[in-house]
Amino acid sequence: MMGLGLELQQKQEMSLVMTQELKQAIALLKLSSQELSDYLQEEAMENPLMDLTLPSITDGASLSASRAAAPVYNPASAVEQPDWREPAGETLEESLREQIACGRYKGNTRDILLFLAGSVDERGYLEDIEQEMDQKFQLGKEESGQYISMLQQLEPAGVGARNLKECLLLQLERCLDTDPYIDQVVAEDLEALGAKKWRYLQQKYQLTKEQLQEIYTCLQKLSPHPGDAYQQEKTISVSPDVQVEEIDGEWVVTILNDRLPELQMNEKYWRLLQQDTDEEARQYAMEKYKQFLWIVKSVEQRQQTLQKVSEVIVKAQSEYLKHGEEKLRPLTLREVAEQADMHESTVSRTTSRKYMQTPHGLVELKHFFSSKITRPDEDASSTGVKAMMKKLIKEENKEKPLSDQKLADLLQQEQQCTISRRAVAKYRTELRIPSSSQRKQPL
Repeated sequence: MMGLGLELQQKQEMSLVMTQELKQAIALLKLSSQELSDYLQEEAMENPLMDLTLPSITDGASLSASRAAAPVYNPASAVEQPDWREPAGETLEESLREQIACGRYKGNTRDILLFLAGSVDERGYLEDIEQEMDQKFQLGKEESGQYISMLQQLEPAGVGARNLKECLLLQLERCLDTDPYIDQVVAEDLEALGAKKWRYLQQKYQLTKEQLQEIYTCLQKLSPHPGDAYQQEKTISVSPDVQVEEIDGEWVVTILNDRLPELQMNEKYWRLLQQDTDEEARQYAMEKYKQFLWIVKSVEQRQQTLQKVSEVIVKAQSEYLKHGEEKLRPLTLREVAEQADMHESTVSRTTSRKYMQTPHGLVELKHFFSSKITRPDEDASSTGVKAMMKKLIKEENKEKPLSDQKLADLLQQEQQCTISRRAVAKYRTELRIPSSSQRKQPL
């Protein structure tokens, strides 16, 4: 019979204890310069020993991120966005309401038009609105259509459309210098237009090459989303954390510390607390003093780590700094971590939301990392290959655009990049470049 008992054993283990200070030091690495500045200001409000002198530099690079959709009349095509009147900071709904007010509509008509103005989406469309109009105003389909037609007479042209075809036809109604066949082609063969099936359209409608060119030119003047002109842009101010410049043939990396507040200890307050005979006050003073020293040390370590990582990146990407995007070489977090003698996670945090001022403009540090594509003499980065693809497509014959296979062949012949047709198609999609059939122009 097995006996049960207690046994005392000793076991030695090594483990890393994540103190609160260590967690905060790691967190500081990931902060952008602006976030770090905000953090230091918050800490200064809690710590009477911390004095901050805010930087006077106000210049930064403004990056505009528009919410407007891609300027195409069909998801499969690539048509330039026309020049529309610039709204004076107003929304599409505000513009429509103003036009309705100026039109002096009254009573039920005014209420219904204002309802429609508030129902138009960001693109300028009214989708599935008839049923809602019937429930709210007890209107039949025919009556609803009449009120929608009234809204569609307002600016911008195409507003209030219920689908892409109607949107384009509404705009064509206001184009006085176009021939009637354009309306017919848009109404009956919008999908063929989007796919640029010029030969099919030419045969079906007995069009000349000049007429096809006129269709193409006219479509370039139309907007698939009339509301795009009213989309507000989000402007983000980004300041460089690092600067790299060539001095006497060498690339010199400088951490821009002047973008951060200057940290100093309030000596006067420290002496007052030291002189206080109350033990609790003295303990409080010592606690705040340790916090101050820890923050100073953590910020210094952050900047030193950023310097070290940036120097490794610059050394690896010297060809990019000289010649631009096409010379960006493949680089991984592991390679930088090995060269900088630190963990991959540290490199990842250090390069997060940090920007470098280069001869080619402001570049996010994460941009320097990309996958590898095999070449016989050296490796090329996927980012560099994308730049080469964009150049080839820009220079292609627009009547006979390059297929994905032809792009792969040219990259092999001219750049010695071994890349499959499928990879080319993937990169082309990531670059939002249409296929060769969709890029074809009737020139």
